[in-house]
Amino acid sequence: MSERFARPEAAGLTLICVAMALVLGACGGDSNGGPPKKVAGGPTASPTPNPGVAAACVASGAMGIVVDAANKNVTVYAPAGDWSETAVTGVFVVPVEGSVARATIPTPHIVNSCSGNSVTGTVICDANNSDVYLINGATLTKTVSSVGDSTADFSGGSCTNCNSEVDPIGVGIIGVARTAAPPLLYQFFSLADGSSLGAAGVPELSESPAVEPNKHWLLSGTEGADYSIVQYGTGVPNVFQFADRAAVIGGRELDGAAVDCTTDIAVGSVEFTNEMFIADLTQATFTAGSPGSWAAPGAAQVQSLADITGITSTGITVAPSGHVGLMQAEFGGTEFAAFRLPSSSGSGMPAVQDWVEAAVPAPPSGSWSNTFDPHGVTAYVSPSSGKPMGVLLDASRSFLAVVDINALLAAPRTAGTHTADPTYNLVTHGVLSFVSVH
Repeated sequence: MSERFARPEAAGLTLICVAMALVLGACGGDSNGGPPKKVAGGPTASPTPNPGVAAACVASGAMGIVVDAANKNVTVYAPAGDWSETAVTGVFVVPVEGSVARATIPTPHIVNSCSGNSVTGTVICDANNSDVYLINGATLTKTVSSVGDSTADFSGGSCTNCNSEVDPIGVGIIGVARTAAPPLLYQFFSLADGSSLGAAGVPELSESPAVEPNKHWLLSGTEGADYSIVQYGTGVPNVFQFADRAAVIGGRELDGAAVDCTTDIAVGSVEFTNEMFIADLTQATFTAGSPGSWAAPGAAQVQSLADITGITSTGITVAPSGHVGLMQAEFGGTEFAAFRLPSSSGSGMPAVQDWVEAAVPAPPSGSWSNTFDPHGVTAYVSPSSGKPMGVLLDASRSFLAVVDINALLAAPRTAGTHTADPTYNLVTHGVLSFVSVH
């Protein structure tokens, strides 16, 4: 049974035609059963055409973020729970910039992940069970259910609904586990009314997928050593596994995905290492199949980042502009890192240009501890300053740490290393500031 995107809510956005016949459980491929073929319309880098679209270009994780450029407001939606939390429900509304009121939104079940549509302000959150919540402002406006009735297991816990993402055409995407075939899938929802728009079955879910909103791709780096791409922009969604995963990724566990939407250079965190997967998707070719495959010979590698402690390359995000991003360790600790990506794409092997690791200092009260899963890191571009900023969430849900990414990259370092000078006060020098969650 096919279903279509019925009511995209992207008011004011120049829409791409999105008559999407999404087949529940479809894995893509050549519908005629013939041999694999090259898929037309391969990626080319394109700048984001709208601030709301740009704001969608961040990896999924615990926090959703809404950037209201017109009113210069930036609001984080932080779930009180995570995959291993069994007691705390609700979502915190946290003003990072501007004048939005701080609030707590009650929810029936434990929320693990939120994602915001900065075109309309709608937020979609998913619970550890099958609940999916639509939020506007500080109000839970609708509760619907995914098809989930089983659990997916990750190094950081288990979930039925595992993560949420938004495409600003008015589509929310939830990673789901179920007992029927296919057991793992990304389910699509209308942000206008919560109706299901079908799903794409995948070999494995990512802890932290990312949307490329210009191309309508879902990038999915997985613990099963793959970096798949779900193309869902038109027609039946197609799933493409990384053809060179054995040679390039090997047995490494990818813990998440992120992408620079102005260059289409994609990255993936390699869990418990100092390594990062990086690929130039403008050089990729796609071959249909069930699932299909994509390849970028000479344009994809795993890069070691000297002086990065192993667990820091776990949570990952790329800011919507500026070619910079942030990584965060998980399971406690204070380690995080900023990195710089190439400013152009289209030829040669991409590589991380610079990086620096630092420690989150003590907040105004208590102590800092990085989150468990989902990852507590996201990014945005400030509507006031134009700077790419990172946001970290602490495990106790007491504070956010807001990071000027370029200022961290420019901060003094321990001589000859990629480590920030521990005597350099990040707070007093304006590199990092704390925002109370509640």
